[in-house]
Amino acid sequence: MQQSKFERNEATEADSPIQKVLDLAYLVSVIDYSAWPGLDGFAKFIGLHSKTLQRELTRHDTTGAELVGSAKMRQAEQWLTEGRLSITKIGKNLGYKNLSAFTRTCRRWFGSSPCRLRHDLDGR
Repeated sequence: MQQSKFERNEATEADSPIQKVLDLAYLVSVIDYSAWPGLDGFAKFIGLHSKTLQRELTRHDTTGAELVGSAKMRQAEQWLTEGRLSITKIGKNLGYKNLSAFTRTCRRWFGSSPCRLRHDLDGR
């Protein structure tokens, strides 16, 4: 159901709550997570009540945490692949308070530490 990033030729679903969520999912992938406003701030940003957003996410079998987590995971993989940012900076940019929290999350996402993942991605 993923649609194009922002550009739509049809007005049928352009203003639907789920399209707003999809647009926001794209925005989430390019923002600084260290200032993440939480689900309530997220809902306010896209012009929905937080309960409406939660209902829409549930209707599409996801949660705000899953949406944010998947966007952070994609962004972490991209930054680790590019190799321009330090692992500490990547963790900070994704909103983790310290390197160990980011490392634990990377192990959950990818099955290895960010250092090991970066090394493996360099070998592709």
